This record gives sequence, structure tokens and C-alpha cells, in this order.
Amino acid sequence: MNRKLSKKFIPTPPILDTDGIKYTPLGKASAFKHNPENSFQKNSEPYYNIHTNEVNNYINIYFNNLAISSTPDFISSPEVIKLIKKINPRKTTCSGGVPNKAIRMLTFNAVTRLTRIFNKFLIIQHFPDAWEIAHVLMFPKPNQKRKFPGSYRTISLLSNIGKLYEKILLKRRNDHCYTNNIIPDEQFGFRDKHSCTHQLLRVTNKIVQGFNVKHYTGGVFLNVRKAFDRMWHNGLIVKLIKYQFPEYLVKIIQRFLSNRSKLIKSFPQLATSKQERLKAVPSSPASTIFSTVTSLATTKTLTASLPTTQSSSHRVQ
Repeated sequence: MNRKLSKKFIPTPPILDTDGIKYTPLGKASAFKHNPENSFQKNSEPYYNIHTNEVNNYINIYFNNLAISSTPDFISSPEVIKLIKKINPRKTTCSGGVPNKAIRMLTFNAVTRLTRIFNKFLIIQHFPDAWEIAHVLMFPKPNQKRKFPGSYRTISLLSNIGKLYEKILLKRRNDHCYTNNIIPDEQFGFRDKHSCTHQLLRVTNKIVQGFNVKHYTGGVFLNVRKAFDRMWHNGLIVKLIKYQFPEYLVKIIQRFLSNRSKLIKSFPQLATSKQERLKAVPSSPASTIFSTVTSLATTKTLTASLPTTQSSSHRVQ
């Protein structure tokens, strides 16, 4: 409480937009909207239209023949209770959402009813629209001119109940990946008990092994620009289908990736009307736990196309 009372409030100055300076909360929200809106656009590079059409047709045929009667892996109350115990009660939520502190205090009867709701969503292969909306807060970057929209970083707030549902789906997705060896051993990011340190240690060991036998060791490093913001959703869905993910998971993930949006919360302290301070923009769900790990399935194709390590005839003299 003392930290909240002593925290200094710094008002946001007028924001310079493409059509002039914005002074009102609605104008500032509109200016802030353009920066993430540009990030979530499709790539401008030319596409192979024949392949794109084949993928779209493949998805349409799959979902047209998809039966809603497929049996999902149902959720149990102890599983939900275990996840609830792990959530941080101090983390905030989107406006109008249920705080984590309240979720931690749910009775067993309330958790049972929540479990029934989750199981019903699995049966009908559904992800609620309200849980797809992210409320975005804008925070100024250090040593940046605060009048430019690009000088602010974004924090997206999602529904805590929705994130709980995502973690439940994530466990089922991970179980399928590990059982069928979908995620390659070379992938260390976004995996349990794997970190960047372990990957660096693995690469270092490869280099040392090469030095020991006087071989050259080459490395190729790829930096994919806006990999999550501009992820090809239909391409990811086709990967999930070909890796034989359960039908209910494929449908829920497809529903999860579609019709997402962000609400720019410009200045709740200065504006009391939602319509004045919120502005919707298209969104990619890469910032969430569930969608970030879902994209790992696409790395198998890249690593599978790479040649295995072979001894070289060229030695270091």
C-alpha cells in the first residue's frame, strides 16, 4: 500500500501522430494504435500463391469434414486446483476481469463448476471471444522522447480465467508433442527445463569436439523478423493437422488464433468512459503462453531439412 501511495504519477504529454498532435485521450489512443497495428500486418514479400491456395483448400476440407463428437481429454478438478495454486496472486488482469487473488480463494464447489465450464468448451471445441481481447497499457521507454508513439512499450493484459484455460490446453498440446517427438531435440526455447544457457553449452561442446579432432566448425544464425507478430496462421494449422493433433485441439487453436483484438487503454486516470479511452486493433497472440509454445511445432520442419553433422576432410593446420 505504501508503494502505491508513494508512486509518482507522470502525465503523458501530447502525442505526435501522422496527422498532427493529439491532446485528448481518444486522440492519443488512436495515435498509439498505429504502432502495433503496423506490426500485425501481413508480410509484404511476394508469396507462392499456388501453395497458399493449396493450404487454404486443405484447411477448408478438414474443417468441413470435422466431427464435433470427437472425445477430448477432459479436465479434472484436481488439475484445475493444481494450476490455481501456481498462479501469482499479485499479477494484474484486464479491466473487468477476475483478479488472481480472487481465483486463489475459490471454494471447491466453485472450482468444480469452473471445471465443468472448461470441459464444455472442450466438447464444443470453443474458445470464448472475451478471452481473446487484450487490454494494452503503454509505458514510456527510458531516454526516449515521449511525444512519439514509438517511444512507448506495450504490456498486454488478458483474462486470468482465459489464461488458466490456455494452460490446460497447453498441457494437452505438450503431451501430444512429447509423445510423438514433434519438437526436435535442438529446440531449447519455450521448453520446460531448457534455457539459453543449455543451448550455449551444447554449441560450445560441438565447437570443442571439432577443435579436438582439428575440424572446422561452421554456424548459421537466422533472425526471423516479427516471427510471432506476422505468423502465418493457416500454415500453422496445417502443421498441427499433419502432426495428427487431436481434432478438438486443432479446432480450438484455430478458434483461438482468429478474430483477436487489442484494446489500447490510453489514460484510465483521465477518462472515465470506455469508449473514450479504448481503441481496438488487430492482434497476434504471440505474447501468450499457449500460442508462443504452439509455434514450436513449426521448427521441426526447419531442423529436419538441415543435414546431420558429418566429419570434414578439411583440418585445421
